[in-house]
Amino acid sequence: MKITSMNTVVDRIYTENNVVIDIYKPFLQCKEGDVISISIISITESMNNPTDYLMSGHVYYVDDSTSCISAGGLLCSVPLVLPIYSDVYISVKKNKAFRCLLLQKSEVSL
Repeated sequence: MKITSMNTVVDRIYTENNVVIDIYKPFLQCKEGDVISISIISITESMNNPTDYLMSGHVYYVDDSTSCISAGGLLCSVPLVLPIYSDVYISVKKNKAFRCLLLQKSEVSL
């Protein structure tokens, strides 16, 4: 995982799994070496599962292997093909138990 400071309030995280995500620093502090889980989840899952950081986003671009999501101007690129123009939730959780990044696509209510 590589972290680049975009400005005083946003960090951009690059993972080994080709996920790129902007994080609002005041809500989630990450540093290189942290282990995080990133999941695309439904609204029901977002209410039933605790998470460290949850963003509501809109899929604005899709190609053969990647989807780009805007969450209020914070950007995320994931190696999943999601329905274009769909609304999704992005869950980011710091994970102390596992030593790998997990990217899961759960059912997304559209």
